[in-house]
Parts: sequence; C-alpha cells; structure tokens
Amino acid sequence: MALAAILLGSNLHDRAAYLASAIKLLPAAPLQILKVSNLYETEPVECSWQPWYLNQVVLIETSLRAPMLLEFVLGLEKRLGRRRSRPLGSRTLDADILFVDNLIHQTPGLAIPHPALSRRRCALAPLCDVVPGWRHPLLGLTAAELLDRCLDPRRVTGVQIDRDSV
Repeated sequence: MALAAILLGSNLHDRAAYLASAIKLLPAAPLQILKVSNLYETEPVECSWQPWYLNQVVLIETSLRAPMLLEFVLGLEKRLGRRRSRPLGSRTLDADILFVDNLIHQTPGLAIPHPALSRRRCALAPLCDVVPGWRHPLLGLTAAELLDRCLDPRRVTGVQIDRDSV
C-alpha cells in the first residue's frame, strides 16, 4: 500500500458539491481515505479570467500503481462532468496527483511528484493540513517548508462550507 495525495479543485457551478461528490466516489477504487483537508478558495493559475477555485487535498492509501491511479482520477473528472474542450478551461473537477510515497516518476503523461507543487500555494496549503511533514523526494523539503518558502502571490483563503447542505 502506498500513501498518496490528490488535489481536488472545482471552479464551476456548485464547487463544494463537486468536491464532496469526488470524495464520495474515491472509495470506488482500491483505496482508503485517511484525511481530507480544509477547503480553500484560490485564485486561478495561468488563467486569471476564470472563476476562483475551491481546492482540497485528500490523503489516501492505495494499492494502485501511479499510472492506474492517474487513470482512476481522470475517470473521476470525466464522471463529474469535466470536458477537456480547451486547454486551461474551467472545470467541474480537476484532480491532480501530488505525490505517491517517495516515488519519482517522469513520463510524458504523468509526473510525480507534481512538477508545480512547490510553486503553488493552492496545493501546498491544503497539503499541509493533511501531511505537513511529507518530504519532497527531489527537493528534500517538507510540505510545511515548501509552503513557508513559496513565492506564489495568488490568494489562498480557507473557507467554511456547511457540509450538511452539500
């Protein structure tokens, strides 16, 4: 079993409902949810014209190898209505694998750890909620240290959502 972190994001319609639906669907794969971060409202990356995102990190334990985990999260995005009609388009659900244990995996379709992780406050803030001591296998810094050193100027704000209404 491997420890992995998945960043979930949504910037269309009822963002919190899409994230909640994704979390409910995660156990359909051979994985167990260990922790779920707080919700964060975040400025879009590379596409400032889009609506702001809600982001959340889910820490899981899984027997899926990285390529199969990617296939599962892409299927999850599609199941929740994501359409890849244009690059950097708005999303009902965006799911990114941030890390799988201390795996370093570089192929054209999949890079682990996520190549932009250390530069994105929108991923680091929720990651620190669930596993601040995780150490980046290439940079040697913990998630908390990466967040502390992150130069990303985009705003990331914790939000409270009434989960009973989602």
